[in-house]
Amino acid sequence: MKKTSVIKRIFGVFNPKTLLGYDQLKSGSQVITSAFHENFSVKSASRQETFEEALLRLNLTEAEIAQRGRFMHGLSLFFLLATLIVYSYVSYLLWVGSWLAAFTGAAIGTYTIAQTFRYHFWFFQIKRRQLGCTFKQWLYQGVLGLKP
Repeated sequence: MKKTSVIKRIFGVFNPKTLLGYDQLKSGSQVITSAFHENFSVKSASRQETFEEALLRLNLTEAEIAQRGRFMHGLSLFFLLATLIVYSYVSYLLWVGSWLAAFTGAAIGTYTIAQTFRYHFWFFQIKRRQLGCTFKQWLYQGVLGLKP
């Protein structure tokens, strides 16, 4: 028997591309890449309007806006408290050496701090009566309290 026929027989039965799941790996990486681009790309606003135009379009009163502002501020404080509690617990888990639980807790803490930012940013926009505020405006004026 020739050497080439043995190699052809082995690779004829055992297809490395199939054994390694190349097609599944390729399609999975394409899904992850497209999801990454979809979630982390900046989308342009579908409409440009002022705060007052949005109030008219949504048929909201000043009392409703004030109530929603208080609600957003309360939610941001709630999530800030939740973040502090979660990260305190993560610190304890790291102290006792429970690494996997600490990693999971850190993920939950990251979620709660993101929610804190989200609701405080919305509160900031309602307070300033301006849509489309930037992160820099929120940080300097909303968090640090500096004048524009």
